[in-house]
Amino acid sequence: MVAGFVLRIFLTNYGTLSLDLNTFVAWSDSLAKYGFSQFYNGWSDYLPGYLYVLWGLGKIKEFLPISPLILYKLPAILADVLTGFLIYKIIRKTKSEKTALIFSSLYLLNPAIFVNSTFWGQVDSLTAFFAVFSIYQFPFSIYLSSISLAIGTLIKPQAAFAAPVILFLMMRKKWEIKKIALYSLIGLSTFILPFIPFSTGGNILQFIFDRIGRTLDQYPYGSVNAFNFWGIFGFWKPDSTIQIVGFILVVIFLGISFVKIWKKKESGYVLLAISFLSTFLFLTRIHERHLLVAFAPLLVAASSSYLLLIPYLGLSVTYLANLYYAYIWITDNFRTIFSPSAISFLIVFNLIFFIINVGIIPNFRKTYKFRYFKYKHAKT
Repeated sequence: MVAGFVLRIFLTNYGTLSLDLNTFVAWSDSLAKYGFSQFYNGWSDYLPGYLYVLWGLGKIKEFLPISPLILYKLPAILADVLTGFLIYKIIRKTKSEKTALIFSSLYLLNPAIFVNSTFWGQVDSLTAFFAVFSIYQFPFSIYLSSISLAIGTLIKPQAAFAAPVILFLMMRKKWEIKKIALYSLIGLSTFILPFIPFSTGGNILQFIFDRIGRTLDQYPYGSVNAFNFWGIFGFWKPDSTIQIVGFILVVIFLGISFVKIWKKKESGYVLLAISFLSTFLFLTRIHERHLLVAFAPLLVAASSSYLLLIPYLGLSVTYLANLYYAYIWITDNFRTIFSPSAISFLIVFNLIFFIINVGIIPNFRKTYKFRYFKYKHAKT
């Protein structure tokens, strides 16, 4: 954890996407100076979750002479480190200390992880942390689990795709309706309350739906530079005719996964990885950065099925290529560094890695035990 943190702090001066970081600084200054109620009079496609963090950073900047590159990258860097620690805690429950440390290091020292927070300066790491934490806390505290899920969604709506996994776990544990309702009420309240200071009066629910709509409708395209299925047909293409197809594909793959691993233990992280991978690959309006949230749950799943290290490492490579492509495109006058055929090639690899997740995870332990059983008796 210390090594991962120091490495990130050392690299904060490199590879920054100034467009995003300067936007965060401007929002932070506005929030610190004028408060919350007038903020949405200007442009912003963010929900309130991360805006509270930016408000705090703006206040800190008024008193401490700290570099903006460090200050505004620090929340995502800390989220990286905390997620690495969370991976260690989860794996340590069923595996050895050595295994837990190795897998935690595979996350903390993976360039595909820290290039998002440390170089680019984006905050998808917070989404990853709160999504995984909601699954981690599910068996112990419905309060912490539901609050974590709500906070993650307030930061980035993508975290909401952990909700089907939570529902699956509820159904498998045969929760009563009252308990499900309590979980939902806690999460919904946590989600609604932070909007109130940003409202200028009127119907708060209408205000919330309006902000969510503006966030989701900001980029109405099939793929926003993301190496997903729709990227095969080109980037920045209107999604009016394909949006429903993406939702149907996600539902199909999640349904298949639910059925195949219904009786498996510790399958929450497997499903979370599949949920995030399927939404990245098949939903429209997806950015290149949105794949990051799948890495932590995928790595946890790989600690039980080592074959999953293949898609973890493979997706790390394609994700780095995707971020580099988008970075150059944004910063160098829309220059493309990969040909359409090369992009399609990388997308096909992403789809193959996804199929490995859906196809191998549910049956891997059974297959391994069966082969060992045959070998043992053949030897006898």
